[in-house]
Parts: sequence; C-alpha cells; structure tokens
Amino acid sequence: MKQIKRISNLFIISNLLFISLLLFGSCEKHSYLVETVNPGDSISLQTDVQPVFTDKCIGCHTGSGTAKLDLRAGKSYASLLNRGFITPPDSTCTLFVTIYGGHYATLLDNEKQKILIWVVQGAQNN
Repeated sequence: MKQIKRISNLFIISNLLFISLLLFGSCEKHSYLVETVNPGDSISLQTDVQPVFTDKCIGCHTGSGTAKLDLRAGKSYASLLNRGFITPPDSTCTLFVTIYGGHYATLLDNEKQKILIWVVQGAQNN
C-alpha cells in the first residue's frame, strides 16, 4: 500500500512539474528598443516618409472614395500640397494635426516623428 501511495505521489509531483514547465517555461521576456528620430536628421519624402504612407496609409488614401487624399508613391506630394495638408510647415498643419489627433491609422511614434520633422523641415519634395 505504501508503494502505491509513493508512486501516486511521484506521479502527482511529476505532472505538476511538467505542467509548470509548460505554463512558465515558454514565457520569454522581450525588451524592445523604441526607435526615435533625431530632429537634426534630414528627413526625405522619398526615403523616410513615403515608405510610411505606402505601408500604413494607401489602403484608404488612393485618391478615390471618401478619402480623396492620394498618398501613393509619385502622387503623395502633389496631393498633400494641393489639398493644403502641409501648410503651414509646422505642427499646426493639417497632416500633422490629423495624424496626432487620433486618426485611425496605426502609425508608430517614430513614424509620426518622421512625418513631423519632414513637415517642419519645409515639407520638400525630396
């Protein structure tokens, strides 16, 4: 009888260890460095801002439908300029206010920073 009880206890303990390993053994702690943008860096529409528009914005902003702003490559600058989104070139421009005002696009902070710096640097077609 003692041997059955000992086997039963070993079985319970081994199962508890196994379950603990399953629950806690696969947990990994990750730390991510938040990418920041240096305000002194020169930000280019083509290499810094357009990739953000292409990745996050052109799903809706193709110049048609209700979102008439066209943010596709080769068309974004003219569309932003003609619709008054980048004037004045500061944090009060429509583009910046829209992005930081809770627009539904899922832009990361560093992507927002790139757009703001590009605007503040004069929103050049570069």
